[in-house]
Amino acid sequence: MPYPVPPVRFRKPPLSPEECDSQVRQALVGAIVNGANPPDFAQLAGALELRRDEVCSSFQRLTRTGELTLWPDSYSLRLLPPFGVGSGDVTVGGALVGGGARNWRTWGLWHALGIPAALAGIGLVLPAVTVGVRDPRGGEPIPLRLSGSTVSPDPGAPEPVVLIRSPFSRWWNDPAAAISAVTLVDSEAVGHAAGVTVPLQQLSDLARHWYADRLRPQWRPYTSAEARTLADSVGLRGPEWQLRP
Repeated sequence: MPYPVPPVRFRKPPLSPEECDSQVRQALVGAIVNGANPPDFAQLAGALELRRDEVCSSFQRLTRTGELTLWPDSYSLRLLPPFGVGSGDVTVGGALVGGGARNWRTWGLWHALGIPAALAGIGLVLPAVTVGVRDPRGGEPIPLRLSGSTVSPDPGAPEPVVLIRSPFSRWWNDPAAAISAVTLVDSEAVGHAAGVTVPLQQLSDLARHWYADRLRPQWRPYTSAEARTLADSVGLRGPEWQLRP
């Protein structure tokens, strides 16, 4: 009886770092948009036929460009902006055109306002969105409603105020920093908080433009000049919105 010959397994040609990053990012996007728990780096390695160290290196590169945020000292995902991964302090939900209700979680007001825009950019339209943003002082979430390009509090609820706690230069390309830099407070708390205030609608307009193509495969991080232009286009000007070239 002839000696059995084991099957030959051919590994696909090695990917460039750019190709690896694109495949990793799109696999994560697909899982999160569909409401599934995203694969960890070991699961991604198996699904994409990559070595674990290749996926870890991809996570590091995507973190440097602001496309991912990891929990400190780990390879566990915290954000695939604007989405939180596995947890978050804000809930965003709505019914998709064509049927089916979805809910996502994320961290902070800035990312929450970006979720409907990011989904619309890949053809998933939420005509009406509810957002529950927790007041940083504690208490019940502050409910918001997004309809098209308009954001407003629940009927009868007090008008909330957006408090920008640190300059745009410190968080425009750092998704983790944006969580604490942009907060929603009720109007009674404004006089006792440090920072500058902006209208909620104005910040929502910026988030809508900022995240419009975020989930598309061809997306690339903004340059400082592009980020400055976007802020200026919705009327956010002044020293706290300036960026160095």
